[in-house]
Amino acid sequence: MGTVRATRAGGAEDRAIQERYLAGFVEQLYCVHVPRALTRRLHYFPSTALELEITDVFMQTPGPGAGRRFEQTPRP
Repeated sequence: MGTVRATRAGGAEDRAIQERYLAGFVEQLYCVHVPRALTRRLHYFPSTALELEITDVFMQTPGPGAGRRFEQTPRP
């Protein structure tokens, strides 16, 4: 959970990051037999960048802790 603090149009720097993430995503999906030709068609630009303030994170993995708030252990 959290709050959107700001929004802006994605720029050239954002696009470079998105291209790297998309390349990795395409390869991960290829590992589970989704054709690269299909996933390379995903559109990600133009985009909107969001600045978020995260206040709570919840466990999403199956099992007894699912849905429980994640509590970070303080570092020594």
